[in-house]
Amino acid sequence: MSVPPASHRQVSLRGSSAREITRDALLQKVSEERQLRSHLRRAAAAALSIQRVWRRYSVIRIVSEQLHEEWEALINQPDINLTKQWISSMMLRPFLFFVTQPSSWYKGQQDKTLNSISACFKIILNSINSMGMPFS
Repeated sequence: MSVPPASHRQVSLRGSSAREITRDALLQKVSEERQLRSHLRRAAAAALSIQRVWRRYSVIRIVSEQLHEEWEALINQPDINLTKQWISSMMLRPFLFFVTQPSSWYKGQQDKTLNSISACFKIILNSINSMGMPFS
């Protein structure tokens, strides 16, 4: 037996353990990779959505608490000029904002919110009685 010259030898670069992948196996692998990428995109979008909702909730809670503190300081001033404009803009608008937020009813805020509601209605009733506003 003779060995062919080095220039005529064919060398396989695949290695002896390499298997040819079938068309169906290749399509299955590509499909699985596509599904994985799609799942990762949906997971990333869901994470962004959760973060956006949480940031919104957090900012509204902080603003609501700050507004509540400022409102209490304003209401507790001894020399309040009870005009219709002041009641509408300075008292009722911030009051309605922080009272309607869910954070005002949780974590120890409930008593504070109820006290604010009571104070608001007392001021409104006093202003109606003092100004002689007609009910109709």
